[in-house]
Amino acid sequence: MGFFCYNFRVIQKITLFLLLSSGLWAQEPEPSSVKDILKKYKNIRQEIKDRKAIIKTNDAIIFADVGLRYPVHEIAKGTLINLANFEVKLENVFPVLINGGVGYIRAGDIEVQKIFSNRAASRLDQHSVDYQFQKSASTLDGRTNFVAKYANFSPGTNWSDFNDLAGDSAQSITGYQFLVEFHPRNKKIGFGVGPSIYKVEQSKISMSTWAFEGQLFYSPAKWDFFQWDINVGAGFSSGITIEITGVEGVNSGYFYSWNIGTSLRFLPDYKIGGILGFNYRTWNISGMKDVVFQNGTLADLNGFSGSDFFLGLTYKF
Repeated sequence: MGFFCYNFRVIQKITLFLLLSSGLWAQEPEPSSVKDILKKYKNIRQEIKDRKAIIKTNDAIIFADVGLRYPVHEIAKGTLINLANFEVKLENVFPVLINGGVGYIRAGDIEVQKIFSNRAASRLDQHSVDYQFQKSASTLDGRTNFVAKYANFSPGTNWSDFNDLAGDSAQSITGYQFLVEFHPRNKKIGFGVGPSIYKVEQSKISMSTWAFEGQLFYSPAKWDFFQWDINVGAGFSSGITIEITGVEGVNSGYFYSWNIGTSLRFLPDYKIGGILGFNYRTWNISGMKDVVFQNGTLADLNGFSGSDFFLGLTYKF
């Protein structure tokens, strides 16, 4: 009987041990779907963190509403901002994470950068990809300037000879040029068009004219505070007039011109900037009558060429 009781107790202990151990061993492992969800959540957080943009204009504003009617914050050029990971209905507007909330900014004010890596997206486990998204720009997308220039044009020997025949001392021609200029983003070429006024008043000779001119710019170097331009241009006028003391009437005609030169722009990306440069300029005059001076000398002013120094102000709008 004692032997039976002893064996029974042993069997109970073994059975209890097997039951407890089987419960532990049979515990179900963590399903892989949970790990996948956690990994996906981590990837989403990383993707949101990596979606950034750089402010590229000097007048960027963050708005409270997607319609961009309520400005709340002005942000400096070069600032790195975080974009919200959702889309808005307006294609030219991006959502911005700021001060714990969401604001909105114009697409033209930012340069969007989205970086994927093998840690940020499971579909790219075998690759590390850097992708930069940039809004495609239209031909005229970029700086649009109004430029007002003062020019000092030295017409050269033809003008001096003409003044000698009239018994006058040649002076430089003063010019005022007004252009609307377009400088596309990420392009080295721009252009401008607008009217000009030129005049000179001497003791015996006075000349005045208007002109419509165009300029084409090539920018070999662009910096934040300076821009170097090489420019060529052309112009036309049908209203040049010359009056000479002692010669009856007003001599009128028309001209076409061309110029080539270089200039340096100051603060090209700011609201107000400056410009300084020089050209070699030629006027080809037609339609004027020969001038007969009091001493009977006959003169034909068919054009002149010389250096053109200019300076001015630019206004970005």
